[in-house]
Amino acid sequence: MFNRLAHWLLVKRRRSFYLALAGLLSVVFIFDQTSTHLIRGMQSSTFDWMLRHRINYKAPDRDIVIIDIDDASLAALADRYGRWPWPRDLMAKTLAALLQTQPKAVVFDIIFSEKDRANPAADALFARTAAAAPSVYIPMVLLDDQDPHRAPAQRIPTALKVADDAEPDVQLAVLQPYFAADLKTAQLGTNNVEPDQDGVIRRFDLFQERQGWRVSSITEQVRLGLALPPPEGGALFLNWRGPAFSYRFVSFNSVVAAMDRGDLASLQQDFGGKIVLIGSTAASLFDVRTTPMAKAHPGVEILATVLDNLKNDDDLREPPRWLRVALSVAFVTLLAWIFYGQRNAYVSDKLFVGLQVVLVAAAFVALNLGRLYLDMTVPITAGLAYFSLARLHAALAEGALVNHYRYFVKPVQGDALVLGALGLNLPEASALDDALAKSDIGASRVREIFKQSDVLGPAMATTAVVYWMVPKAAAAAMRQDAERLQRDVGVAAQAEVFEADCIWSDEAGAS
Repeated sequence: MFNRLAHWLLVKRRRSFYLALAGLLSVVFIFDQTSTHLIRGMQSSTFDWMLRHRINYKAPDRDIVIIDIDDASLAALADRYGRWPWPRDLMAKTLAALLQTQPKAVVFDIIFSEKDRANPAADALFARTAAAAPSVYIPMVLLDDQDPHRAPAQRIPTALKVADDAEPDVQLAVLQPYFAADLKTAQLGTNNVEPDQDGVIRRFDLFQERQGWRVSSITEQVRLGLALPPPEGGALFLNWRGPAFSYRFVSFNSVVAAMDRGDLASLQQDFGGKIVLIGSTAASLFDVRTTPMAKAHPGVEILATVLDNLKNDDDLREPPRWLRVALSVAFVTLLAWIFYGQRNAYVSDKLFVGLQVVLVAAAFVALNLGRLYLDMTVPITAGLAYFSLARLHAALAEGALVNHYRYFVKPVQGDALVLGALGLNLPEASALDDALAKSDIGASRVREIFKQSDVLGPAMATTAVVYWMVPKAAAAAMRQDAERLQRDVGVAAQAEVFEADCIWSDEAGAS
């Protein structure tokens, strides 16, 4: 029973298998892309690899500068201002000096949530300095809903009700600056950066949505303040400018030194008319995230990348998901056509490899020449899955056609058998294979019998030998099968069927 089923699958329905496999895999990959997302990790890893090996990075915007509270600054200013956090009057004086250079925006990536109870005057000075300049932006953090720092959504700056069924008395967990009440709403926004499921940051949400309420990010507030063009959708697919520390970093200590010298000219040169971010890369302050470009990417530089993408309107774009699925189905269908046509294995292998190379090259070129990311992971995976299964089936079918008789003849010790053979000259091997599939007594073939001979190989490349091994009582049926086979393939025999009697031995086979 098993042999008959195997024969039906490998020989009788050999070509139909390739069409059925294409249909099955197409359904599987469509379902995965719409529901299960089992290959999402592979897609993310492929994107990260392509981005790291990108040849043509766009240079960071020269109008974006980062003032870095780095380890050197912490060490250099420790004697004067103590350990971090520094007194707020230092921040107030630094901010005032920066504002004299008339920057486009000053964006803090520092959370000022706690008052300095030892020096309330310094707190008040910093609050007044920041509140007096509309171009200054202070972050807040939207926390997990279970956090105790909760406030009514209606009282949270920038929070808007976006769902019709959202409750008006919803409370959100948010960490606000201690002087939030002194600031204009446009100066406040969240600096939350949400990673993908694998912990890597590839996108940035311009809004945070909780329980039907939307809270704007600090980068969205800067975009509105600078009248930058709005992006498509509420998230940016980040177009990184290179590895970590690609932007211009100015040490906080050097800014303080210029202030001490009264050197407004150097500050003007560094920050005048620019978007200035103030954040930290010091290891002790732990403001690092994982991105495709680095395992420890400074958080302030991620915000700089977001602002750069907004300013230049060049975040990455992806084709719609349906196009990716359609390409996968088309690739699998093309492979099914190749296998269904029983093309030479050498040709089908070359076509498969060539198509894979074309898909990878298209994605790489699109990413390097523009802002379009063509995710070819799904089409390539679908093609690889189909090719592997189809090639395995083709190999098993090849073995079945070479030893066709074994699916029909089950001799025992001492059986008398008849061995017959027929030589044919065929234009296409597939015509013979289709004819052999109709044999019900086990016609088998030997293909490329002269392939190893440099002399006879070219001349005998289309010669095929068909043979039978049947019980002696089926000799007449063997001759009828030979006549049918010749009619099916439409060629005359080069050699007549010859018969040779043999005895089956379990140890040595037919002898």
